[in-house]
Amino acid sequence: MKKQPLVSFCIATYKRSDFLKSTIEIILNQKYKNIEIVISEDNSPKTSEKLIKSFKSNRIIYHKNRTHLGMVKSFNKAFSLSHGDFVTILADDDPPTPTMLQDFEKAYRKYPKIKAFWGGSYADITTEKIANITHLEVGLNSLINKDKKYGATRILKSKQFLK
Repeated sequence: MKKQPLVSFCIATYKRSDFLKSTIEIILNQKYKNIEIVISEDNSPKTSEKLIKSFKSNRIIYHKNRTHLGMVKSFNKAFSLSHGDFVTILADDDPPTPTMLQDFEKAYRKYPKIKAFWGGSYADITTEKIANITHLEVGLNSLINKDKKYGATRILKSKQFLK
């Protein structure tokens, strides 16, 4: 049986252990298992190191920056420490969907010549009151493409993607 490619989740974090915890839990619970989580934490007296160690997972690589790098440079640091055949970049407060890797693997098998896959943000609207305030429907809503249903696939040419 052919081994699954390694997928690296590169995460930048700063003072948000509560968000980071749920993001790590969702990643570790993906059905696709050949993953690593690379966390670059900006320098802060309150770190996530204890939280990360509590997972007792050898699939997590943790790096605490000596200085405050900011989000982009912190993402770059995580990327530089990754080993994956594929890389996904996440903010600590933007967890993936529980089936993200299954969905990307399905898209990759269907479109093997595609070099980049991108998933958009979504909002889970739970009540009519929130739906009225946000002008979204109850349920999962795409925040990138309001005319597309949650889970829809769209192929873009490189020039379209940049727009």
